[in-house]
Amino acid sequence: GGFPVGFYLKTDGVLVADTAQFTDYYGNQVSPSCDSLLCGDYIVDINGESLSEKKKVADIIDKSQGETLNIGIIRNEQYETVSITPVMDSDGKFKLGIWVKDDSQGIGTVTYIDKDGNYGALGHGINDSSSGNVLKISNGFLYKTNILSITKGHGDVPGEYIGTIDYSPSNRLGLIKENTSCGVYGTLSKDKCDNLINQYDLKPFEIGFNYQVHKGEAYVQVYLNGCINDYKIEITDISNKSEKNITFKCVSEELLEKTNGIVQGMSGCPIIQDGKIVGAVTHVFISDSTMGYGIFIQSMLNKR
Repeated sequence: GGFPVGFYLKTDGVLVADTAQFTDYYGNQVSPSCDSLLCGDYIVDINGESLSEKKKVADIIDKSQGETLNIGIIRNEQYETVSITPVMDSDGKFKLGIWVKDDSQGIGTVTYIDKDGNYGALGHGINDSSSGNVLKISNGFLYKTNILSITKGHGDVPGEYIGTIDYSPSNRLGLIKENTSCGVYGTLSKDKCDNLINQYDLKPFEIGFNYQVHKGEAYVQVYLNGCINDYKIEITDISNKSEKNITFKCVSEELLEKTNGIVQGMSGCPIIQDGKIVGAVTHVFISDSTMGYGIFIQSMLNKR
């Protein structure tokens, strides 16, 4: 792995990002949903009608004419029903006072492809920014991405890859099937897989298991200037207690000069030690972009 991709994920249901007040028809500040819906809830049906798109949620609410709606939600992995009465706003439209989303996008790095075309990426889940929880998805697609530039990290501001994603079907690389705390997983078609191997000159690696990872010299494989290169790091700490298994410091002068270390978008970059793939980059230290965390590759493989 080591090459950047674009992610597009559809939520499993319509995610409630927040509740809010609005001005009703009589000039009062109201929030019909504040005691019934919570940030992180997934709306899956209204009055028994299944739904997965935020536009449909808005249409049903507006057409309710103020009649109480029975809303089916997933909360903490459990199905519940709440009843809420929409209120007419100052423009004459009925609302519940909720912010919702039904998809998510971003740029990250593929960690590995196996011989059957299965891939693992990111080394961590794609989270809902409002609740901080791993996004519950129904499906998604992996896309080609064009990295235009890299913003260096400085102070308490992490750097990032700046790129574009063309979401046309011809740019799809594969399917996204799972979004977990250990990474994003899916499959690539054989022709796409072969093309990626040739394009990035990917080579097979043996797996380095948890007990084989040690402090000291290692490398991260990072996409820069149109190709994937190895950049030296120093593993400074190892932990089996969380998904931040590997703590490391970037010591490659070339990588430090180009990026100041680890930037957003490098999540998923393979960590190589003793000629084996042992992990993937997951996080950068907010206060020090030369430092980062990684997850064991064994943890990624066990989670899929």
